[in-house]
Amino acid sequence: MSSRWRSAISAVEWGSVDAIRTRPMRLLLRGIALALAVLTPVAGIAADDVKFTPEQIEFFESKVRPLLVENCFECHSVGATKGVKGGLKLDSRAGLLKGGDSGPAVVVGKPDESLLVQAVRWQMFEMPPKGKLGEGQIELLARWVAQGAAWPEGDPAAEGTVPRTYNWAELRSNHWAWQPVLRPAIPNMQNTNWAKNPIDHFVWARLNAAGMSPAAQAEPKTLVRRVYFDLIGLPPAPEEVAAFTDAFTRDPDGAMAALVDRLLALPQYGERWARHWLDIARYSDLVTAQ
Repeated sequence: MSSRWRSAISAVEWGSVDAIRTRPMRLLLRGIALALAVLTPVAGIAADDVKFTPEQIEFFESKVRPLLVENCFECHSVGATKGVKGGLKLDSRAGLLKGGDSGPAVVVGKPDESLLVQAVRWQMFEMPPKGKLGEGQIELLARWVAQGAAWPEGDPAAEGTVPRTYNWAELRSNHWAWQPVLRPAIPNMQNTNWAKNPIDHFVWARLNAAGMSPAAQAEPKTLVRRVYFDLIGLPPAPEEVAAFTDAFTRDPDGAMAALVDRLLALPQYGERWARHWLDIARYSDLVTAQ
């Protein structure tokens, strides 16, 4: 487009229409500008190389994908047991944007214009047919579409993915998970005072091979914070730091063992580590979008 046309089209912005003297030219240029606005896609929003933030991917994996798996994949995925209904596959972003017999399932950034959102609102098609989703679930899908329909890059569940096959005989012979548990020889150490248990010998051996030395012993207040965050994901209270520091001064090994045993017995320990398994199982508490 020439610079003259660019200048003329820029002039038809709502605040500078009067820059064009004649009414017919104003109408013509306004029509051209509106046509360009409609025909020009939002840069990169539906491109294959679009990048999403970790928060967007987390929202999709924890809130949106479980809804699609439970309510849509039976009829609209590569693994649909009774064939893909309506030519629509919802198990990949490409499938969502391509759509099926009725057109694209998602108009990125526009939930009200997206067939997927219209269908779950029962404005058309009344999907899923077994029963309408809850209002909170519908709002989650609408929010996901409005925010760009995030999908993880290189998703193994992408459309057209060939199911993975395994050579079980070879795996049983070579894979570590099928090998018997062996007790390896404990490496010798020059600085025997540093090691507190046999595992420290292996740590020292790897450090030594890399030309490195063990780090200095951390202060008690640093140790107690590390243990708290590692085991229960929460910081210690000031009085807990003071109590551990006092106990560590008298008996370092005993204080550390007592601290670990106490934290392992807390319900927060189970809550912290169960969360990782719940994420893998795609568990989520569905709440109404605010």
